[in-house]
Amino acid sequence: MILITSCEYDCFGFPEEYDDFISFELNDTISYTNETDTLKFTIIDFNRTEPSSFTGLVMDYDCFEEKFYQTDMQDDYFIREYLEENYNQSQDGMLISFTENDTFGLIGPTNFSSNNFEYSQIVYYQNFQYKGTEYTDVLFVLKDTINLSPKIGYILKANPGGILEFYDFENKELWQQIN
Repeated sequence: MILITSCEYDCFGFPEEYDDFISFELNDTISYTNETDTLKFTIIDFNRTEPSSFTGLVMDYDCFEEKFYQTDMQDDYFIREYLEENYNQSQDGMLISFTENDTFGLIGPTNFSSNNFEYSQIVYYQNFQYKGTEYTDVLFVLKDTINLSPKIGYILKANPGGILEFYDFENKELWQQIN
């Protein structure tokens, strides 16, 4: 006799405690200046996984939760912040992109590290003062600019607050978020 049963899986949705890691939503505007020019990015794509359930004959089902946004293109840049939380796997992660070929990939969101060889420094600040505002959970991520030639050399990211600044290593320009 063959017994066939179905399995039910409950997926919790993207965890609320990580909502601050992706600070923006659809149609928000993020502005940066290099003291000469201004970039105004508009969020054109956004997703936050909601709670769901699945019933079926699948014996191994992964609940996959994500939150991300992507902006329009300004000059040679766009911004895409993507955070995934996979409850049945041990690896969660955050990807931050500025061009198709320039991505910062971090293991997180609670363990700020990277298994990527192109970073020379990742520093976590629990409290950080920036342009008169106090931020918590700030990351400074520096790429290896001695052995490599990335377009974006470093980022400074706050949770909440998003990308506070990024440095265009190729053009030698510092872009700072305008509040």
